[in-house]
Amino acid sequence: MFRIMKNNLSNRLLFLFSVASVGLGVMGFYGPSRHMESDPPQRFDYLVREDMFAGFRGDSSALHRAMTLCEDTLRANPNHSQALVWHGCAIWYLSGQAFQSGDFQKGMALSDSGMGEMDRAVELDSNNVAVRIPRGAAILAAAPYLPEPNRTILLRKGLADYERTYALQTRYFSKLSVHSRGELLGGMADACRRLGETERAEMYFSLITTELQGSEYATRANHWLETKEFGKPNSDLPPATCIGCHTEN
Repeated sequence: MFRIMKNNLSNRLLFLFSVASVGLGVMGFYGPSRHMESDPPQRFDYLVREDMFAGFRGDSSALHRAMTLCEDTLRANPNHSQALVWHGCAIWYLSGQAFQSGDFQKGMALSDSGMGEMDRAVELDSNNVAVRIPRGAAILAAAPYLPEPNRTILLRKGLADYERTYALQTRYFSKLSVHSRGELLGGMADACRRLGETERAEMYFSLITTELQGSEYATRANHWLETKEFGKPNSDLPPATCIGCHTEN
């Protein structure tokens, strides 16, 4: 179960980065859902994300609406994977608020609960990108700010979510937006780099340069391939992801 070490992490950074990543990872990222062609209403994120994002920006009423929607949906269907993963993201956000207020015990309980819900959602529906992406985006953004061994554990979990998404999207990947493809490929490249898996990182960065020629993603990937310093602390090079968040480029 996910643990946050009190003296080794800025709790503010944790919840800000984990929450911000949900926004960049989800909006415009899925492409066709596993269910989308036959059952469009299954795109639960269309119903919940605006209020959820507003809640993450500090609108408590919006967050309450989003969580209530998830909870109502889960009462009707406890195995609704998309409601579960979004609710887990919200609980994880609330854990950050608890840590920030100094309530370490509450923060630990909420972080475990939120991660547990996200994990269960993936167990229920492991081949649904609308479930994989919210969990993967949240934990990949938070992982670099955690101490070991949690850092590596979460990097590997988030990388697995993204790689599974990539496999599921192969058939239509080239039709997704630049933003969608760049965030996914960049997320995988950066996770591999942080894990010290240089060859895999180079593979993904090289794929960005061919798949997204002329884009800012390709420019940043080329910088990394040329310098091998991409994303290092105090580096002048920009990050691989978080380009044009909440847009369809």
